[in-house]
Amino acid sequence: MRKSCVLIFSVAMSVCAVAQPELKFRPDGKFVIMQMTDLHWTRERDDRMWDILKQGIQAVRPDLIMLTGDIVTDSDTRSGWEKVIAVLTQSGIPWAVTFGNHDKEHDMTKPEIVELLQTKSGNLTENGPENVSGNSNFILKIASSKTPGKTASVLYCFDTRQQEDGIDSTQIAWYRQNSRAFTAANGNKPLPGLAYLHIPLTEFKFVADSPATIGAFDEPVCDPPHNSGALSAFAEGGDVMGVFVGHDHTNNFIGIYDNICLAYGYTTLLSNSHYKTGRGARAVELTEDRRTFATWLVQLWEEPEKDKTSTFKPKAEIRNKVVYPDAFQTRSLPH
Repeated sequence: MRKSCVLIFSVAMSVCAVAQPELKFRPDGKFVIMQMTDLHWTRERDDRMWDILKQGIQAVRPDLIMLTGDIVTDSDTRSGWEKVIAVLTQSGIPWAVTFGNHDKEHDMTKPEIVELLQTKSGNLTENGPENVSGNSNFILKIASSKTPGKTASVLYCFDTRQQEDGIDSTQIAWYRQNSRAFTAANGNKPLPGLAYLHIPLTEFKFVADSPATIGAFDEPVCDPPHNSGALSAFAEGGDVMGVFVGHDHTNNFIGIYDNICLAYGYTTLLSNSHYKTGRGARAVELTEDRRTFATWLVQLWEEPEKDKTSTFKPKAEIRNKVVYPDAFQTRSLPH
């Protein structure tokens, strides 16, 4: 892979930014994303982190790995990121990171983390525009397998910052500007899109116990103290089909509001806490030229009720597979 290097003389060091890989639908028209969230890497969990990341990659066989925040939560931040990244780069699969509320708590700032990520092969993470709040606001374009030069789908990635922040007006304005541009370039037809972020939107509360919702709702939705209007902007844009988050470790449900899926990932945290829902990853499979996706949970670890020691499952288990919008059309939906 070719590299382009930028020298930063002010600190007497060089940073070598690696060329970003292209995302593209497979020849069969499919594109698979594996979301892992809330790894909360610490030195004592290092070996287990390697195992669960590698097992997830093997089980899902994704075209993109998306980490949605709270990845390294240890004072030895750089070492933690190096070890997480090593698994990603060895896989040969493109990957990207959106930040959570704990990622900046130790000895690296978020811009410093992004600078590190951008020296690694497979990385697609960007710091984002300077006039937009946060440090991981970027867009990933998925190219068509049929038409050269055409963008067939788009992923919007947001930094939800701290619990009291969430998405703000600068991020919504940034989304709207780009969404309109993609729509205009596509003959005024919205591209099929998804959004990835860490802290759930307010509307997750509205679908948590709806009859249309599938999956675990085992702790309160920890949303920001105000409704940002992000979901209304997504509905207005007409491109975002689903919003995928982390943050609440024992929730993994998927519901629908205003015709947009609201879904938690499947927490990957390997702490000593007992999670009866287990731990793993969420997969999303897009289909080119169709406003639809399939999504499912991949349980990689289990925790028997009588023993709080988490263990690998002999075989990754597929759970709660649904297809949008088909799975929700005959259910009672909030609005």
